[in-house]
Amino acid sequence: MPAMMTSPLPCCPTFVVIGAMRCGTTSFHAFLSGHPDIYMSPIKGPALFVDPAEPIRYPSKYVSLVQKRRNLSDAELIAEMTRRYAGERHFGEATDLYTRFPAISSGVPSKMFRTNPDMKLMYLVRHPGDRILSQFRFEQLKPLNRPPVELADYLNSSCDVVSTSLYHQQLSRFLNSGFHPDAIHLIVLEELLSDPIEGWKSVCRFLRIPVVEPSPFPRLNCVSVHRSSLGGSESLPAPILSRLQRDVERLEAFIGRRIGAWHERRV
Repeated sequence: MPAMMTSPLPCCPTFVVIGAMRCGTTSFHAFLSGHPDIYMSPIKGPALFVDPAEPIRYPSKYVSLVQKRRNLSDAELIAEMTRRYAGERHFGEATDLYTRFPAISSGVPSKMFRTNPDMKLMYLVRHPGDRILSQFRFEQLKPLNRPPVELADYLNSSCDVVSTSLYHQQLSRFLNSGFHPDAIHLIVLEELLSDPIEGWKSVCRFLRIPVVEPSPFPRLNCVSVHRSSLGGSESLPAPILSRLQRDVERLEAFIGRRIGAWHERRV
């Protein structure tokens, strides 16, 4: 594992959207920008808390994180991220790499907590089977490093496509690094899309800021997928569905409720 940088950042986000990939983080980033008390980094996915020396273990147009970050140090990247800051109460950023362990981000939770123990985390998730299929479709659209044509081959070749959908497993890394459960706000994409006003209010309560009229939730960077089911699917192998089901049960125990949108729909 590469050595993590230990020098403190000159300033840092008060909250971070930690993912997950293909769960609407780009749209959510834009949605949050509509609140007058929130300043979102103009750079989406800056990977501030990933060690630039850490290798990328998935197909990418970037050879390294140093290249993705344009060779910027933490301090230089922070300066880029805050160049339009006007004194808003909260400074946020959104990087879905943070919950793509073990493909990347091995030291992210500890670096976050070391930098700001009071940081709040927002974790946007969707039906885990749908997320896998969306990632597969998304990778197929990339001009470089396209995945295998067949889903089964992609599942065997990718080191993170399933683990990124194991939301509780990803969250456990942050909890084990010192973050209190109250510092983590889980947002279910299907619930946010069905009632964006309530989702907006929940974010305002979490950040302790006034509830103002939100802008419409944007639909950015979307890829159509065929829906799967935790109870059974022709698309995903049974062993994978079983892993997803067990993780969902742990996630529901963590948030103290059942995520009905993932169980009650019909395929």
